Amino acid sequence: MKCGIILHHPPHQCQNQKSVRVIVVQTEPVTVKNKMELNYSRLNGEYISWSLTNGDGRNKEDQRFGQYLWAKYDNMKEFTDVFHKESCEATYSILLKDLYKLETLQENGTTSENSLEN
Repeated sequence: MKCGIILHHPPHQCQNQKSVRVIVVQTEPVTVKNKMELNYSRLNGEYISWSLTNGDGRNKEDQRFGQYLWAKYDNMKEFTDVFHKESCEATYSILLKDLYKLETLQENGTTSENSLEN
């Protein structure tokens, strides 16, 4: 991020006080990510909450379970694409298997983008 700093201190205040007002001016847009990562605990909580509220279908905003997770969690690209799966249960099952595979790969010291496809 590129920023410019403007120091503002009127001359009559600088001699008597040691405070200086700092104004930071942003010169580029900043994208703030929510830094949420899907893990076993979050997946289980999301699944239970979704199932109780929406059953196996879509929510009130017409989102599928996988679509909802994709919007909420930053690490969804690490998993099998479940964005278009209609079934909440099928999405949960796929992601649960993916989490297990990722955990196994990490324990073995193996990581690659195509690891989940095998």
